[in-house]
Amino acid sequence: MSDKIPIDRPYEPVNELAYVCAGVGHTVINAFSAIVSNAELLKLSKLRPESSDRAAAIADESESAAIVETIVRTSFDAAAIARKLIDYTRGLTTIGSDHVSLDRVFERALDKPISKTAPTIRWETRIESAPPFLGDEEQIVSALNYIIQNSIESLADASGTIGVVAGVDERGWVQIVVNDDGVGMDAAIAPRAIEPFFTTKPGRFGLGLTLANGVWRRHGGTMSISTLPGAGTTVRLKLDPANPPRFAAR
Repeated sequence: MSDKIPIDRPYEPVNELAYVCAGVGHTVINAFSAIVSNAELLKLSKLRPESSDRAAAIADESESAAIVETIVRTSFDAAAIARKLIDYTRGLTTIGSDHVSLDRVFERALDKPISKTAPTIRWETRIESAPPFLGDEEQIVSALNYIIQNSIESLADASGTIGVVAGVDERGWVQIVVNDDGVGMDAAIAPRAIEPFFTTKPGRFGLGLTLANGVWRRHGGTMSISTLPGAGTTVRLKLDPANPPRFAAR
C-alpha cells in the first residue's frame, strides 16, 4: 500500500505564512552572514602587501576569485529564497479573476520542462477537456511547474517516465495527476513532503510542493500525494469548478 498524504486540514494562510517566513528568515540571515564573512576575507586579502613572488600572487588572485564566487552564488541563493516567498504570498487574499483553462495552463507549464530535460526522460501526457475555473493563471502555472520539477528531480540519472493527466473526475471536478517512476519516499519522509524547507536533495530549498499546495488550496482545491520507495510518486490535484475560490479580492 502506498503512503497517501491527504492535505485536508483547514487552510490557514496566516499560520502557514508565519511558518514559511520563519524558515525564510533563518535562511536569508545565514546567507547574508556568509556574504559578510567572505566580504571581510576579501577586504583583508586586498590589505595584504603585494607579493613579488609570481606564484604567491597567482595564489592570492585565485583565492580572491573564489571568495567573490562564493559571495555571488550566496547572493543569488538568498534572492531565490526571497522570490519563492513572493510566490507564496502572492494572491494571499486574492487569487485573480482569470477564467483558467487547463489547455492553456499545460501548454505553458509543459513547454520548458519537456524541451529542456534530458532525452532519457519519457513524457506521457493526456490533457482532456475540462471546464474553466476562476483563479490566477500565473499562479496555477507556477504550481504545476513546481510539481513537475519535483518529479524531474526524483528520477535517478534523469532517466524514467513522467506522466501528466488532466481532465475531470466522476463528479465533474477538475483533476490533475502528475506521476513519476522515480525514487519515491519512505514512511519517514512522505509525511513531510509539503513541510517548508524540508528536502533530501542537496542544494535545493524544499519549497516546491509547499508552494504548489498553497496555490492550489487558495483556489479552493485539494492536493494529495501517494508514494512508495522505489516505486515513484503521484501528486493528485482536485478542484470543484462550480465553487468560487476561498479568498475573494479585497
